[in-house]
Order: sequence, then C-alpha cells, then structure tokens
Amino acid sequence: MMKYAVIGWPLGHSMSPLIHNASFEAMGLDCRLEARAVSPSQFEQFMNSAAREYHGIAVTLPYKTEVVRFCREQDEEVAIIGAANTLMRMPNEEWRAHNTDAGAVGRSLRSAGVEPRDKTVVVLGAGGAARAVCFQVIADGAARLIIANRTRSRAESLRRDMCAFFTRGAGVETIDLNEHTLRNAIAAADILINTTSIGMYPHVEESPIPRGMLKKDLVVFDVVYNPLETKLLREARSAGACAIPGAEMLLYQATEQELIWLGEKAKKVDINVMRAALLKELGRSL
Repeated sequence: MMKYAVIGWPLGHSMSPLIHNASFEAMGLDCRLEARAVSPSQFEQFMNSAAREYHGIAVTLPYKTEVVRFCREQDEEVAIIGAANTLMRMPNEEWRAHNTDAGAVGRSLRSAGVEPRDKTVVVLGAGGAARAVCFQVIADGAARLIIANRTRSRAESLRRDMCAFFTRGAGVETIDLNEHTLRNAIAAADILINTTSIGMYPHVEESPIPRGMLKKDLVVFDVVYNPLETKLLREARSAGACAIPGAEMLLYQATEQELIWLGEKAKKVDINVMRAALLKELGRSL
C-alpha cells in the first residue's frame, strides 16, 4: 500500500482523507491517506522521519511555509510563493515541494465567472494560503492588491516577496486587520478573499468582516470549506454579493495533488468523485 498523510495543527476540520480516499478507491488504487495532527513541538521530528513512512504529504495550517525548508527540491511556484501544500517523496527519500493552491484559486474564481484582471483585491491573512492567493491574483492581472493581517510585519514580508517577483504587476499595499482600515479598503474593493481560519468549524458563527461592510458589487471568496457556507459567505449573499465557497478550491487543489503523487496512475482522477464524498459528509450542495 502507498501511504499518504495530511498534516496540520489542529486537524479536526480536514476533509482531505475523505476526498482522497474516495478518489483512490474509485480508481482501484491500493493507496490510503490519513490525518496526522502534528503539534509544533513534534513538527521537526515528524518531518525528519516522514519519508520513511509516506509517499506524499498534503500540508495545511500552520505548516505551509515551514515545510519548505525540509525539501531538497521545489517547483517554481513554491520558490516564488514561499509556501507548499504538497510534498512528493523522491526515490532518494528526499521531499520535493509543490503548490497546488495557487492554481486552484484561479480555477475557483474562473468557475464563478470572476477575473481579477484590472480589479482591486483585498486579501485577509498573510499565511501560506494567502501567499498562494496573492501570487495567483497578481499573475491574473489584478491592478491593486491590499493585504490585511493582524501582524503587520507578516503582511509586509508577503508584500516584499510579491513585489520582488512581479516587478511590473499590481500595486501591493498592506493594512492592519481592524474595522477602521478594512472599511476603507473594502469600500474600494472588487474582490475580497478570506484566507484566515475565522469562521471555520466549530467556530461557525464567526466572521472576519462585519456585515455592514459587505456590498452588492463585491465578490467574496472564502477559502474556508467547513462549513460549506461560512457566516461570511451567508452574509455576502444576503447583501447581494457574489459568494464563492472554499470547497471548490479544496477539490481543485486535491486533484492536482493526486496527479503529482500518482503520475500515470492518476489518469482517471475524477473531481466529481471527491465532490460527492465531500457533499455527502457535509450534508449540503454547492
């Protein structure tokens, strides 16, 4: 059996085992992905030994930036973004880092009929997911990018990294994640993307944005996928905004992970198999 894992801390919210195992079974593959809740104190020890047990690793909060230093090789997007969500074990038992989040952001927006080109985009958060989001919206032609984070220094670090690569890209700014600065930023925004964990199960009645800031001509994309409709998305819909759920990003990035892990064996990977398993578990339709 080929073994895979999803790692994070905490990990109770992850649907990765559910969707990947449904996909492996549908393809008739002797593969299994398990959840490994790895605490920060255990992280380094885990990464130093994981290649002896797993063929690949899916990475979620809070390790998307930290895992990069344990990888001998990385794809071009990881080198630019500075974060990875997918690790592939090489024959020498070293890791190669990939990022399938960025492409999944673009596919999620396009599937909703949304193009960032010439738009003003506000991104909440400055972690690994935010890095992928910022990379993709700038690559897709956003005119202005505003990064809002509680720790301003992390937002500034992300801004510098994006500006270093996209020398002629969007104007990138940072603001503090508070009500006063957000109100002005969202008033000028075309697209709002939440990459924080605010609103994630079990804290389903939390939202990173007060209801009054949402407006009819705004696109709101929440990368949180559990619950399928977060409070932020629910309030966005009630305000007449376009609301994009994080479940599609989860599914798009997961299909790309399997293509990386399995190569030729993943020719029959079917996103609809994963979607059906996810919706059955969460009890809703997209």
